[in-house]
Amino acid sequence: MTHHTTPDQGFPVGGFPYPAEGEKTVVQGPTHAMSGAAAGLALATTLPASWGGATTTAEILAYTGLTAGAALLPDLDAPGSTVARTFGPVTGLLARAVASVSVLVVNVTGTRKDARISGGHRTATHTLWFALLVGFLAWSIGGVFGDNGVVGMLVFFSGLALRGLFPQWAKEKAGLVVVAVAVGLGVAAYETVPALHTPLMPASAVTAGILVHLVGDMLTKSGVPLTSPVIPRGGKRWWSWTLPGAVTIRTSGVWDQALLLVFTGLATWQLYLVLMGL
Repeated sequence: MTHHTTPDQGFPVGGFPYPAEGEKTVVQGPTHAMSGAAAGLALATTLPASWGGATTTAEILAYTGLTAGAALLPDLDAPGSTVARTFGPVTGLLARAVASVSVLVVNVTGTRKDARISGGHRTATHTLWFALLVGFLAWSIGGVFGDNGVVGMLVFFSGLALRGLFPQWAKEKAGLVVVAVAVGLGVAAYETVPALHTPLMPASAVTAGILVHLVGDMLTKSGVPLTSPVIPRGGKRWWSWTLPGAVTIRTSGVWDQALLLVFTGLATWQLYLVLMGL
């Protein structure tokens, strides 16, 4: 993929801003989650089992849920994001910690040409390395924490998927209701999908979901620091990858809704094919 940058395309001093709930940016949580679901359905039905692909309807649905939830995870660097609000104070505090660590990573690894930042959005968690790190954690969590660790991971990503795919329902229900449903889904998935007992499928789905998020944010003018800080450019370690100007999208609630409609259609069509056994 071609990367396009301009001399002033470094990071703003405060980092990239994240909107308050109700404000519009080009790619919001529900759009990220639905794009993750659409990609998850496609990957689950096309990847070979040796790459984490699914072989049964239950496995396809589990893979899709993980990918939809993981597609929200990079925005854990923003306390106002969907993922930060999913489990109330727990994810709220986690988001603040991730944002602080992201700021530290950028400021420590940056060169003299990189601006120092005070906000962490679209920095460390919007890189290939973050996707690989979380994929590795999904791979190893069962070996480190056993069954409880795997169930906890499934509950976490189920909660993210619920908040992202059904935002209005999640907003209307009390937080404890969303958590209870997430727990039920996580436990049910573990009990009914043996493939989740092995590390391959969770690692594949979670990594894919994060990569889908990064591609979505590359549609914006500001792009993402995909290979930072490992690969420098123009004396900077933190610089953004974007798509060619003709296909990038300006910040607009209209564009976000258009993307959400497209991904919803793709996911619905694929889900119909899966459930019909076609």
